[in-house]
Amino acid sequence: LVRLEKSRCNVTSHFTGMDSETPIMINLLLELGEDPDHFGENIIQDINKEILKYTSEMTIANTLQKVDIIKRLNAYLKNSLFLLERLKHLTKEQKMAQIYSSEKGRAILELLQERARPRKELLAHLEDKLGKIISNLEITLDPFIKTDLIKQDWIAGFSDILLFLTADFSISRAPPVKIVEAAQNKLPNAVLAKNYLEVSRRFFVNYTPTLEDNLKVANNMINPDKFDYIVLFREKPYPLNKIPKGPG
Repeated sequence: LVRLEKSRCNVTSHFTGMDSETPIMINLLLELGEDPDHFGENIIQDINKEILKYTSEMTIANTLQKVDIIKRLNAYLKNSLFLLERLKHLTKEQKMAQIYSSEKGRAILELLQERARPRKELLAHLEDKLGKIISNLEITLDPFIKTDLIKQDWIAGFSDILLFLTADFSISRAPPVKIVEAAQNKLPNAVLAKNYLEVSRRFFVNYTPTLEDNLKVANNMINPDKFDYIVLFREKPYPLNKIPKGPG
């Protein structure tokens, strides 16, 4: 991440390197207050990888094929920018999923579950746990503060601000309460309700939460388009031809 003071923006870059067959640099301009971590740990990386797939296609394409690839790339970039804009406005529930989906986020939860820690101590333990430098702890802690998961305070006898975990959470699958209650009342009809309860019961009898599966759930919650439908379908069932169209 590079800050360009005169142009009042930040630039996050990805360079394939001079040793690559076709050196390519991808730059994303951000506002001064923005950081790539605001969008989630891997979002920018995933976008960069997808862009490189398009550029790789172009190296072996003929002229007509390149025109089509450029059209698809432009459409992808437009959708990606729209996604990044929506990621700036996540709900509290989604911000918690963002924390859980991040290796740094889970590490902070584990460290603060043990006890309150001074900021500098947390940073040192975090870097040691992850084996990499954390350049901006403020950005890393931002979703914790916005979701009221941690409290920062000065304590007599300490030269640094202490961080306290005020609430804890985990993410896993659970039956949608409103749908189950409706099915128990034989809604939308007795046959569908019976089938739904049987399938749901069978799934959760054999369900054991794992980190891998929990991360799938968290990543689906972070994705604005998918989350729109999660919110819809946990409230009530919809006929296939009457599913509301999400903003994405």
